[in-house]
Amino acid sequence: MSSLDRTLKSIISQTLDSSLFEVIVVDNGSTDQTKELSNVYASKFKNFKYVYEDKAGLHHGRHAGMRAASGAILTYADDDIEAFPTWLEAILNSFKNPQVDLVGGKNIPLFESSPPQWLLEMWNFRQPEGKYLGYLSILDFGDETKFIEPYFVWGCNFSVRKETLLAAKGFHPDGMPQDQLILRGDGESYISKFVEESGKKAHYNPAASVKHIIPASRITVDYFQRRAYAQGISDSYTDIRYANEKHKSNPKSGYNFLPGMIKGIYRKITFAQLRDDILKVQEELYKSDVRRTLEKSHYQGYHLHQREVRFNPKFMEWIMKPDYLD
Repeated sequence: MSSLDRTLKSIISQTLDSSLFEVIVVDNGSTDQTKELSNVYASKFKNFKYVYEDKAGLHHGRHAGMRAASGAILTYADDDIEAFPTWLEAILNSFKNPQVDLVGGKNIPLFESSPPQWLLEMWNFRQPEGKYLGYLSILDFGDETKFIEPYFVWGCNFSVRKETLLAAKGFHPDGMPQDQLILRGDGESYISKFVEESGKKAHYNPAASVKHIIPASRITVDYFQRRAYAQGISDSYTDIRYANEKHKSNPKSGYNFLPGMIKGIYRKITFAQLRDDILKVQEELYKSDVRRTLEKSHYQGYHLHQREVRFNPKFMEWIMKPDYLD
């Protein structure tokens, strides 16, 4: 069974009446049997659309889906999820609150092979919000509905009001092919930031949950390194846009369009600062080799992006585009 086949089967079993939602499969230049499988499922849903989008990049696929959608609520999912039967019904219920602009739930890992110990330690590490591991887009904040920071609603289970997405002028670049990785942006995180700054809310609903299939190829240090490297590019993109936008709104502010570039800083050493430095060294010693490796990969991606924009004015134009809807 293909991953898309598994995803579509889980949507057939939704508790929400099928007349209340439509299914849109966006084929973003795939080379598998996506179109043929879509033809099979077209007769299994009351409202089904197949859309082909040949422009490379996840943001193009997401925008194609937005344009094809007739509903006021957009639910984005990857083709490697299995939706809970209550998924769509719970999403609809959360949006009954007019203050809610984003909805997410659990993204439970479904490992196709036994994960290594270092990965389990990262996944099971308890944070104040609950468990989460961004490298695999997996998250579990418990069994109670609650408001959460919008940055914890992730792309494999991401529901947003269409009017909000349009007001934000769409997603930023994400999911770029490997040979265009430098063009990556901050994807759906930009929408989360837009929601936060608009004073709207993100709602966590455990009934709006999915299982996220994790193949063996994604539980390796090499895969995590690639994710960390790509995240470094995304973080540089975000920092550059923020610095430029801040400068435009206040030209007299301390402006530095490359905020991540290394600078020499003089500071007077105090006892408190010395204590903080010692604590940071101790924390570094307790880090696992894997975490240090990932930090290095993130650093490399971040500074590659910073160097590229420093010497390429056209690249800065790409980063500062008002939208990526075309």
